[in-house]
Amino acid sequence: MSVIRPTILSLSAAASFTATAVAQNTWQPYQFNGTEKFGYDIAFTQGGEVNEGRLVLDFEQQDGRTWLSIDGAVGDMSCSGRSPLDNAQAAQQALMMQCFTMAPILAAIYTPVWSMFMGRSWELGSRWSMGSGDQGVSFEVTDTCAYAGVDGLLAVIVTQGNRMESCVATDVALPLAMSMEQDNFSISIELTEFRR
Repeated sequence: MSVIRPTILSLSAAASFTATAVAQNTWQPYQFNGTEKFGYDIAFTQGGEVNEGRLVLDFEQQDGRTWLSIDGAVGDMSCSGRSPLDNAQAAQQALMMQCFTMAPILAAIYTPVWSMFMGRSWELGSRWSMGSGDQGVSFEVTDTCAYAGVDGLLAVIVTQGNRMESCVATDVALPLAMSMEQDNFSISIELTEFRR
């Protein structure tokens, strides 16, 4: 499984990134504007078998409506389709219905754990934890990162003994990258194509 790679930004890029991070230092996941395109490379390991593939989500505006095109394949899991949405925020439900065969992949992109981080600060050095024993949750922003030309922040999340790393840009609705390991599988996703 690949590990998310931190990046070292140039001085000029770091200056502009810092201003953006401070101005928009909280992340509201899944708040789409309805024009984005996300292209992810995916590696999924289960039972010692590694499968690689790709998932593309493409939002378009047509005749006053938001349309979502989906095209994904990893190992023997696949899905594709195009459907209208009442609004861009309905994408999660559309994805789950269209791509239920790719549930482990979508669980990484749409993990419920993100609800715990809504409204919390995403700045380099931010950290917090709560809970007790193996039921605890910890969160720390440890580094910067970049994927598909988008600068982000790298967070390490440990929950119930499972470790997850995620690169997030606070003004992008989905993670830029994520790696996670569960008892019976591991997954890594990396954004390789992005349109705002």
